[in-house]
Amino acid sequence: MAIDIKNILSFFGIKKTFEISKEELEHLSSETSSQEKNDPYIIDLDFSDEDSPIAEEMLTNIYEDATSLFDYNHNNLEKVIFNSLEHHKTLLGSHPEIKTEVLYYLFKERSKNRKSSSKSESKLVDKIPQDFKHAIGYHLLNSKIRLTSQDFTYFFHKWKDTYAYDYPLRPLLRQLKKHSINYKISPELNVSLHSFLRSRSIQYLSIKQHMDAKSIIHRVILENSKINLIPSAYVFQLLPDPFGVHVNKLISNMSEKYQHNISKVLKILSKNIHQKSFIQINEYLEKIHQKKFDDFSYSILRKFAYLRLRNVTLRQKEDNNEKDIIYGVYEHVYQENINLVKGLIQLHGYRNNQNCIKLISKILERCYAVSIGSNYGATSQSLGKICIQTLAFQFEDAGKHELKTVYENTSFRLIKKQIEIISHKLQEETGISLL
Repeated sequence: MAIDIKNILSFFGIKKTFEISKEELEHLSSETSSQEKNDPYIIDLDFSDEDSPIAEEMLTNIYEDATSLFDYNHNNLEKVIFNSLEHHKTLLGSHPEIKTEVLYYLFKERSKNRKSSSKSESKLVDKIPQDFKHAIGYHLLNSKIRLTSQDFTYFFHKWKDTYAYDYPLRPLLRQLKKHSINYKISPELNVSLHSFLRSRSIQYLSIKQHMDAKSIIHRVILENSKINLIPSAYVFQLLPDPFGVHVNKLISNMSEKYQHNISKVLKILSKNIHQKSFIQINEYLEKIHQKKFDDFSYSILRKFAYLRLRNVTLRQKEDNNEKDIIYGVYEHVYQENINLVKGLIQLHGYRNNQNCIKLISKILERCYAVSIGSNYGATSQSLGKICIQTLAFQFEDAGKHELKTVYENTSFRLIKKQIEIISHKLQEETGISLL
């Protein structure tokens, strides 16, 4: 029996969700469930469960400031301007260890069976709404704070098991990304991040938040793993969506010389492309057979043009409903991989590889598609604009002819609009009318 989907999702706000049967749901969840059951790692988080008097006092003072200066209740947190609260300023200006202690207090797990004394129940800190504590945690994680691998292990463990809604994930991920640039993550944190990616809690994020979180964590894991690789190992791996997995497999089957140079080219392509980038890419291509790279880049572009996206199960809690709303959506392509394809298309334009024109045209139409699973996700349209610009300015008459054909045949209004914009720009710069 199909599950009743109550909410409407869309990559661009106009697509309907699709229904998934009970059998399909079990299949989608089986990998996560089996991995959790078979996970041999036990993370021993040796932290005190005692209340922190410093944290309690600071939170209480901040809350009293807010209630005295603002007409605050549980539903109007937006009225509180935290930067105007003196005790909040004191907290953000505190020593990093004190801020970390307050974070531990905010994220500390409270057992449902834990008995509170009458004295504990009368504490003001226990009556502070959770969204208020959430906001303080958000400000703390956005401040100057020094977190260790042990801290991250603890926080991700708490989020995975308890706090799917009760503390901010995005600033924690930013802190993790910054930490991983300067320090090697510990084996315990590595295990915790893998466990986090397999947890049910991550299913409560929206599809964009879901993909952003996985993107950052996968990149941290991949970059950290290179430290342990032998010197001859290739230097860059794509994030593991269906496109990235396919490309990584192709590179792994190449000889060492091709692995080194092609992975370096792909790393450059995943960043913002400019003229110096092409010069740098040419230096790597001179070390290998360029025809082989052209064949390789054509094959992965073709893979992207006809890419089949994976479906994923997400969850949503609803007020007064004990059971989660469970729905299926298609995963996006990771934004980093979309950026790489942008660079790859620009590179083909720079090298005038006209055999790629049809593939670029196919990718363009998918970027603006609205049917389920057809487009590449939230950043699709930015890729579509690159496709239009490259066809118009890099592939001479063949590219312009293809763009005109797309314009005449497409039913997507946004494609027509973007082609009209580029056509006007082309005429101003070259005097050639595209349409």
